[in-house]
Amino acid sequence: MDEIIAMNSTGETSLLGTCVYLLDVPEKPSGGALREQVALAARSGFNALLLPAFRGGYTLFPSRVASDYHLPAIRPDLKKVGDVFLDIFEAASEHDLAVFAYADILRVGDRRIHEFGPIIARRKKWAAMNKRKTYAPIGASQNDLFLCLNNPEVRRFSADLLIEIVESFPVTGIVVDLHTYPFEYSTPDEAACFCDYCRRAVKEELKIELAPLSLKDEDAATTLWKAWKKECLTKYMAYVSGRLREARFSMPFLLVIPGEFPLPGADNFREIQTSATTWINDGLITSLIARYPATPPFVLEATIEGDLNRIPDDAMFAPMFQTETLSRLADYLRHLAPLPLWGHFVSLAYPLNQQDAERLSHPRLTRISLDSPMGIFQSARTLIEHLLGSTGLQPALNSFLNEVRSVLVREETPTFEQIQDIIEDLRTLEEKFQGGDLDSVLVAPETLRHLSLIKRLLKVSIINMRAQTVHS
Repeated sequence: MDEIIAMNSTGETSLLGTCVYLLDVPEKPSGGALREQVALAARSGFNALLLPAFRGGYTLFPSRVASDYHLPAIRPDLKKVGDVFLDIFEAASEHDLAVFAYADILRVGDRRIHEFGPIIARRKKWAAMNKRKTYAPIGASQNDLFLCLNNPEVRRFSADLLIEIVESFPVTGIVVDLHTYPFEYSTPDEAACFCDYCRRAVKEELKIELAPLSLKDEDAATTLWKAWKKECLTKYMAYVSGRLREARFSMPFLLVIPGEFPLPGADNFREIQTSATTWINDGLITSLIARYPATPPFVLEATIEGDLNRIPDDAMFAPMFQTETLSRLADYLRHLAPLPLWGHFVSLAYPLNQQDAERLSHPRLTRISLDSPMGIFQSARTLIEHLLGSTGLQPALNSFLNEVRSVLVREETPTFEQIQDIIEDLRTLEEKFQGGDLDSVLVAPETLRHLSLIKRLLKVSIINMRAQTVHS
């Protein structure tokens, strides 16, 4: 793994990047065991953690917000084991690991474990329902229970809980997982949502009844309903994003959606994926994280490359994938190296162990920062310095990068106009290199990757600068 991450194919030092380890919190954990997992993650080469803060309808920390809503304040097994989050954040700080808080915010239970789940048992009006007005099956799952995101009360609860996390812990970013939510449907029994709130709202706003809907595309009422659901989805994201920016205006807000995006107009067209691409341009989210099923590395590479072609070319993007053993991670990273990804979110089929750390220990990468304009500019400068230090750089590119560096190293913050001009120049350079102009044969694939990441980072800086202006 050290050869893949620390070196590129020509033997030069590789680019900076964020490699995130999913730190699961098992039943009745000990603080010592969790601290050891953090230390092993650092020794194994990870430079960030993905820490579940809300899962299965429970918070994994003592939550004042949950108590205010008369919900369980913490996962039952964590009531008497001490403050595990304190242990994790202290250990992460000791090892210079960033911590992304992970919230599967709308999936709130599993029928195999609990009949209604901890939240729906107390707040049945919040639950997403199928056309038969039962809680399961909904969508692809036969057992998962969900909250109805159309409901304004659910919207407020989601935002309140995420803000509590931001204000209580030194998190690097918020990761919200919507990849399993039942936005789509294949049969009437799986469609969501037909809860009392949705039935009443659709009747009042659209003047149609939900119960008799045919759910066929050619049906005018169904078309209206689908448009309404799309609008509610965007309202949910805009509300949560806006509240987060009020709490910490430059807080990275990352969204997990299903990977392998469909082609526009395809039969498997999925609303969450196509809507998410507009949220990037509108500044509602900082980056997309696409979750992929277990697949060979070369298949994952081709799938991610196809997905990158279906989102804006200046959007930040990172995959989330599982590997059965950490020894295979090097193979995955080798295949993904040519793609302009700012990070990788990795889960293992088992907890990290001492053998992993001993076998894979290597110098840590410098993380890409998404949390402030100055941090983003520093990441962009690091990428530029790397490119300028490489051999055989194309002359026009060398001159351009020196000009960009001179803008980013000044004491005063660059203006919107300066950054936008740089982004447009980068886009033009990319097009010329990819089109065969400017001696593109001299430009290595990794150079193109760096250029794309610089462009994407600067786009995020503009969004953050605008957010800062609004906040001020």
